[in-house]
Amino acid sequence: MTSRERLSATVERHLLDAGRYAVAEGRADSLSAWVNDALARQAEHDRRLKALRQFIQGYEREHGVITDDEIREVTRRTRDRAIRVRPKRRQGERPRKRGAVTVVLDAGALVAIERGDRDILTILEREANAGQIPITHGGIVGQVWRGGLRRQARLARALPGIAVRAIDDALGREAGVLLGRARTSDVIDAALVLIAEDGDEIFTADEDDLRHLANVAGKVIDLVRI
Repeated sequence: MTSRERLSATVERHLLDAGRYAVAEGRADSLSAWVNDALARQAEHDRRLKALRQFIQGYEREHGVITDDEIREVTRRTRDRAIRVRPKRRQGERPRKRGAVTVVLDAGALVAIERGDRDILTILEREANAGQIPITHGGIVGQVWRGGLRRQARLARALPGIAVRAIDDALGREAGVLLGRARTSDVIDAALVLIAEDGDEIFTADEDDLRHLANVAGKVIDLVRI
């Protein structure tokens, strides 16, 4: 049984209001549960960020430090070659608000990590410096993972620093609906598009299929070819 401890803390009013609103909507059982979940998410983020930084540091010890100039140059190149998906919005539909850009990793990006591609590792360094965690989902990992720490040592070290989303019931149903609208059949691609938010960058070797799905889903994203 998980032990609990009473906490006294000073919290900004707008955060308390957000928690109370979540309780009122039924998205949390209580304000304490909402705060506990928020702390758990932050702890998970910090754990993954530490793992990501340790992975990059290990790479740099073997292959040299990734410099700020490299980060700027690789960022420029990736943005220059990005395919920008900008679906037409329905009349009256407003763009979705979002914060920082998230890097979303397709199977091709995980393969590039395993082979030590310096460009993708530079992108990971950029994200770690910004306190951002790259994301993917379990189906993408399944496409790439073929066994054990020895066969895929670099990828094994990288994965703890990547947020791997589950394809649960809700995401599976959303993916099915998207596939029906797009008249395609790859649930792995559909789920990847759905976990991306407006403004995100998907690093992929399969931009054509993802572009079609993103357009149908109405996602404003950049597809960066690996």
